[in-house]
Amino acid sequence: MKARFAPLALIAALLLAFGVFAVACDGSSDNTSGELLTIEEYFQRHEALSHEVAERGGDVQAQFADEAESADSQEERFEPFLEAYQDFVNESLTIFTGFVDGIRDLDPPAELADAHKEFVEAGDDNLAAAQNLVDQVEAVESEADFDALSEDGNAAEAGIRFNDACLALQDIADENGIDVDLACDDVEDERIE
Repeated sequence: MKARFAPLALIAALLLAFGVFAVACDGSSDNTSGELLTIEEYFQRHEALSHEVAERGGDVQAQFADEAESADSQEERFEPFLEAYQDFVNESLTIFTGFVDGIRDLDPPAELADAHKEFVEAGDDNLAAAQNLVDQVEAVESEADFDALSEDGNAAEAGIRFNDACLALQDIADENGIDVDLACDDVEDERIE
């Protein structure tokens, strides 16, 4: 099973872009009043969405781990593992779409407009890469097909861009003395060449 987990690095780059899974927002963070948020309000709402990420994403990840472990104990292991992985990437894509849409719906103050726009655009790139992965996973028919999923450098680049956009927003919050944790991945990543 060890080789089967290589594509998990790909999904991690897509859906764990800043260290945790994304989550669909419930609408409570929407700014439907049409008024621009203050910088503090923006970061508070962004942080709330980011923390929801950890909760829902952790549940999806735990469910996949349980199903993958169960598949590993079965005689015909690949089929149940593949089904669990397909469910995992589909659910993760749905969750991440909700997260990016929740951030998109925030009305940032002028001083955050560019960083917010980059974050949303990077999120959209990540969503496109994730959708590509979902499509590839749905077409998998063999272990060799599955193992080939990890060869997509574009997906990893999308994850890096998304994390960089998150770190840029975190830096702005820090520079303004706003105590938030946007759950960006603060580990030095290796750039894909």
